[in-house]
Amino acid sequence: MRWRRTRRSPIGVEVTPAGVRLMQIEWRGDSGRVAACAEVARPQGEGEDGSILPEGTAAEVRTALKDQGFGGGRAVVGLPSERAILRHVKVDSIEGQALRDALLFELEDAFPGDAPVVQHLEVGEVMERGEARHELILLAAGLAQVNEFVGCLEKAGLAPLAIDAEGCALIRCFTRRRRRQSDAETHTAIINIGDAATLMTISGGEHPLFMKQLPIGAAQLLEIIQQRLDLTREDVRYAARSAEGVAELGPQIVSALRQQIDSLSLEVSACLRYHAASRRSPGGLELVLCGVGAGIPGLPEALAESLEAVIQRPDPFSAAFSGIESDARLEHDFAAWSIPLGLALREVRR
Repeated sequence: MRWRRTRRSPIGVEVTPAGVRLMQIEWRGDSGRVAACAEVARPQGEGEDGSILPEGTAAEVRTALKDQGFGGGRAVVGLPSERAILRHVKVDSIEGQALRDALLFELEDAFPGDAPVVQHLEVGEVMERGEARHELILLAAGLAQVNEFVGCLEKAGLAPLAIDAEGCALIRCFTRRRRRQSDAETHTAIINIGDAATLMTISGGEHPLFMKQLPIGAAQLLEIIQQRLDLTREDVRYAARSAEGVAELGPQIVSALRQQIDSLSLEVSACLRYHAASRRSPGGLELVLCGVGAGIPGLPEALAESLEAVIQRPDPFSAAFSGIESDARLEHDFAAWSIPLGLALREVRR
């Protein structure tokens, strides 16, 4: 028997207003498994001063790194979408100084007293008023804020190798196994209902085509559920783990969230219309739902009904997507781990 040496991926780190999720993959050849994972809840009352990673949470992350089987502290960290500017822009040139000038013009007055850290993703050419232009996805954050974020991560025992866009992590997670030309022709719309907001991402294979943050998050939905139904976050999480719990509470939760579900549906529909008007999808469009909010009983079905569309809620660890062997602890909450998984996959090259 021929043994292959194993190696560890960087730790994928997702930071949210509710806490931190960490995941590390162990590779043996082309096969990967979840080697370590941890979810650190932010202590109540922490972060009210606007801190991205408060001291108490950072201390809990250090403990998790030591106690939960992580190898080292090398990390790929997602920049929280609510902390960044994310928008589509169209420019005349993608060459050198002309591109830089165009992007800085888009960010004029966005970061008063601070310098912007700018990244862009190329979507492709579009026709505008009879002329060919280049459509880009612009991602930017203030340099001081990024430096503060990195400093907080280092205090938590992490050594950031890269700060990544959460939308790129989602695409990586759900398209790792899709390498054929026909896969690129089928566009995938990923609706990630995160703690603070919903991140809508569309890709053709691994190629990003659309990203937008929508102003409805799981924290808002769970707060409404608690106010109207007297159910805590843990009550909702527990109910989602059984068909009986979903059947019992799903209709009540959907009724309580009807206005928010319809608002989210309108936002998603607008994104899909924009995409359809600018990008042809020869192989059709599939909709994928993930994130913390995807685990709210009744919500996936109600959103699909409102959109009049089929929405998948797939296991991102399955062979059809990332193909990473999961951990038993993630069995009921797999939808919440798409971003940490995609971040941990950043270093992988196929």
